[in-house]
Amino acid sequence: MRLLTIETATPLETVALVEGREVLGCRTARAGRGRSDQLMALVDRTLADTSVGLTDLDGIVVSIGPGRFTGLRVGLATAKGLAASTGLPVFPVATLEALALTVTDRGLDETAFVAPMLDARRGEVYAALFDGARGPDRITDDVAADPVAFSREAARRAAGRPVLFAGTGALLYRQQIESAVSGPALSVDADIERPDPSTMAALAERGSLDGVSELSSLRPVYLRGV
Repeated sequence: MRLLTIETATPLETVALVEGREVLGCRTARAGRGRSDQLMALVDRTLADTSVGLTDLDGIVVSIGPGRFTGLRVGLATAKGLAASTGLPVFPVATLEALALTVTDRGLDETAFVAPMLDARRGEVYAALFDGARGPDRITDDVAADPVAFSREAARRAAGRPVLFAGTGALLYRQQIESAVSGPALSVDADIERPDPSTMAALAERGSLDGVSELSSLRPVYLRGV
């Protein structure tokens, strides 16, 4: 499938064209002040870079959160607008699940648990725990939590197995996490801050190939009030 991916849950907005697991083109920009025109410019440039038109796509993949409130709204609105004008299906992807798959795709430690974390501000992270040896398989729901408390709970559930922390939240609170968690806990390299477009496309293809037909049913995942 040839898919356009839109990721706006983190401060670095990313649009990519993915076919299979190959990223054919990718554009990024620091998030503006909730500007949909900036995101559409990334879409236009990505398609122009690859000489692909909207009618050549099989669908649109969009990260639905948790993450930045404004970014999620703009990203989902853009995906819905493109789908409404073209008839393309939209594939909503859970941001933390896509980030967990990005980590396991790197093959860092096949026995490890994965704890994706995104900065939620207010001294919290958006986080979840996955078993990297099985998929990854989800162990906990997405939560907004204190990073140290969540790290300790992740280590408890891992029961001696390594825990790989990834994402903007893990990087921001890296020292606190490493001080709080004893045992074989690891922080992931700084280049894994957000979901990779190829993993977003892979998750979309694992789900319903028809995508979401009722656009009004699509909602961002905020976890807490704006």
